[in-house]
Amino acid sequence: MSIASAHPFPGSCPGGLQPEVVPPFLDGGATSQQPPVLVAADEAAQLCGVSLRSWRRFESEGLIPSPVMVGGRIKRYRRTEMLAWVEAGCPSREQWANIRQVEQRRRAK
Repeated sequence: MSIASAHPFPGSCPGGLQPEVVPPFLDGGATSQQPPVLVAADEAAQLCGVSLRSWRRFESEGLIPSPVMVGGRIKRYRRTEMLAWVEAGCPSREQWANIRQVEQRRRAK
């Protein structure tokens, strides 16, 4: 069974998640600041084009990648992981963990 067919939202990401077409830091703008590596839930939701309420629901349903716990208390999401996750078709958290594990094994060889 393919990952796409196992996804609870075949053919799309949860709630129609779509990454920014051109992230602001890649549009050739005048800003020289790098985007943050970790983002809060509201920023991750905005990056994926959904409301914070939907993002929280997706989180509780295991449909988005796990956050990183900063200092054991603060949830943050890896910006690069969010973009890669959307590129992979927004697999469930479990499927995404499996994909990442395979990639890590491949790199270790």
